[in-house]
Amino acid sequence: MGMPFAENLVEFCANVKKIEVEKIAKIESNPDRSKHLETARTTILGLELDFVNLRSEEYAEDSRIPTQVDALRHKISRERVGEEIDKMMKGRDPLRAVRLIHDLSLYDAIFHIPNTVTTELSSPPAPSHIAFAAASILHVLTETSSDSLPPLHPLLKGAISEKGARARLYLACALRPFHGITYQDRKKKILPAVDAAIRESTKLGSQNHYLDGIPILFAGADLLPPTIEAHIGSQRERVSIGLLLKDKRVHNPHTGSHWSSSLLFSLVCELVPLWDPQTDNFDVEKAVGRVDAYNAFVSRAEALDLLSTVEAKTILDGHEVVRILNAERPGPWMTDVLSRVTVWELEHPHGTKAECEEWLCAEQASGTIVVSSAPSSSARQPKVKTKRGGGADSSHVPKKAKTSDDTT
Repeated sequence: MGMPFAENLVEFCANVKKIEVEKIAKIESNPDRSKHLETARTTILGLELDFVNLRSEEYAEDSRIPTQVDALRHKISRERVGEEIDKMMKGRDPLRAVRLIHDLSLYDAIFHIPNTVTTELSSPPAPSHIAFAAASILHVLTETSSDSLPPLHPLLKGAISEKGARARLYLACALRPFHGITYQDRKKKILPAVDAAIRESTKLGSQNHYLDGIPILFAGADLLPPTIEAHIGSQRERVSIGLLLKDKRVHNPHTGSHWSSSLLFSLVCELVPLWDPQTDNFDVEKAVGRVDAYNAFVSRAEALDLLSTVEAKTILDGHEVVRILNAERPGPWMTDVLSRVTVWELEHPHGTKAECEEWLCAEQASGTIVVSSAPSSSARQPKVKTKRGGGADSSHVPKKAKTSDDTT
C-alpha cells in the first residue's frame, strides 16, 4: 500500500538516517480525472516523491512492457501533462528532462496537438532531437562552460536568472521543433504553431508567461539574427540599436520577455543548425562568430548607455503632447508623435524636456507633424439632468432666447 510504505520510509529516514523529510500529503483517488489510485506524496532530500499501490499488470511472455491493462490506463489529461512539464522545467535539471523525453520517444505524445490543428500546419515539425540540441546549447551557454565557444556576455548569461526565465527558456527550447511553423485557426487567423503546442498539448496557459511569453521569444528569434550586426556602426547607431531593444518582440514586460532573454534564445536558435547530433559537435568557426556577434551587440548597447532606456518612459507623455500641440484630444496621430519623441530622445541623450517641447513645436510649424483632431459628427451633446419625479431640472435646461413677443 502506498500510504503505509511512505509512512515507514519517512520514519526510517527521520529516525534512523536523520534525514530531514516533509510531512506526507495524501492525494485521494479521482476516477473522473483518470486518477484511480490513492497517492502519498512527500519530499526527501529535495526530491518530491509519489507513492502508489502496486498495480495488477498483464505481460507478454517475451516482454517486460504491460499489455492491455496498462494501455487502458496512458488516459491522462492534458492538464496533468502540463503540470508535470511545468515541474520539469522549474526543477533542478530541465535539460535532463528534455533529454529523457527525447530518448524515450515521448516527444510526440507529450507535445501532441489535435488533428484539427496538424492538418492546418504550414509544414511538419522538425525532429525531436532539435529540442534536445536547443536545450543542450542553452545549458552550455549559461550553466557550464565550453572549450570551443567564447564566454557569453554576463548580461546574456544572467538572463536565465530572471524570475521564471529559466523554465520559460527551457520550455521554449523543448518547443524549438515548432519554430517557423504557422497554422490557421477556425477564424482563419494565422498563428504560430508553438501557440497551439502550448495551448493544446500542455494546457499551461499564461502561467509563468508560457503562452504569451514563448511565442514572443520565437518572434524575437525571427527578428534579431539579420539585424544584430547590421546596427553596429550604422549611421544612426544609437537610434537603431535603441529601437530594436524597445521592440515589443524583443522586450515586453507584460509577457515576461526581457531583451536579454530574447537575445539569448535567438542565439540558441542560431546555433542549433551548427550542431551535429551524430558527433555532438559544433561547426566551431561559425558558432564562435555568432557568439561574438551577440556579445558585441550587448557591449555596444552598454557603451551607448542604452540599456537603461529600454523601460524608461518617454520624456513627454500623451497629455503633454496634446497640450504642446494645442490639440483638442488624443487621436490615432498620437502613436506616431510619441514614436518621433522616442527617436528624438535616442538622438539627444542629454536633451531636456524644454528642448524636446521646442523641437516638437518646430516640427508642427514645418508641417512634419499634422494633428487631426476635428470634432466628429457624433460629438456628445450637453446632458439634461432630470429630477426624480421625471421632469426636467430647469436649472440645467438651455434658456430660450427672448423674442419681441416675450417683452412687456
